[in-house]
Amino acid sequence: MIEQGSKDWLVSRLGYFTGSRIGDLMTSGKKGELFGKTAMSYIYEIASERNLLPKYIEDDYYFEIYQQQVSFSNKYTDWGHEIEDFAAERYQLATGFELEECESIQHPAIPYFSASPDRIAIKGGMKKVVEIKCPLPKIFMEYMAEVKDNDTLKAVNPKYFHQIQAEMACTGLDRADFVAFCPFLKHNMRIVEITRDDIVISEFEKRITEANKMINQILNKK
Repeated sequence: MIEQGSKDWLVSRLGYFTGSRIGDLMTSGKKGELFGKTAMSYIYEIASERNLLPKYIEDDYYFEIYQQQVSFSNKYTDWGHEIEDFAAERYQLATGFELEECESIQHPAIPYFSASPDRIAIKGGMKKVVEIKCPLPKIFMEYMAEVKDNDTLKAVNPKYFHQIQAEMACTGLDRADFVAFCPFLKHNMRIVEITRDDIVISEFEKRITEANKMINQILNKK
């Protein structure tokens, strides 16, 4: 299995619309355009990845230089990565599910679409996606108070809702657990089951198909 965050994992995602960013592609323009500014920025980013010189992919030294220019992290994302394994252990204790780690999974039918769930939970014959978030205490309390199902997660954080739908689309699973964890608090874990929404997934396909056409047109210009 290709470990998430490794060079091979990063390379496997180049040129792909991914679960963690698919929410950006779901933004529409103010005048009825299919894609708004955020979506267009993401499309241009993916176009640039498909246009990379081979040496910036194949050579570790050059790939590191490229990553330094384009990758983004801050203390909040670093913190989330640091305690994700601990949060997963707590989830496992709370639910009794066995957990498997995941690599980047390509959608079986939609070209250039992949997702990397944090874990797959298994109990008996049941499998579900697990997506773990480790927010600030005040944001955790918002999730604890407001997030109860698909509609409320979409209202509070549409990006996370779309990410989880993308993960179900790519894995073929129909259920997921949205897990919020904040170790500083007395009540520090919120688990909400999210169900597959095929209408949303159809919209992913529509938008990715159109975005791929746009990218091909850009790359074929001389």
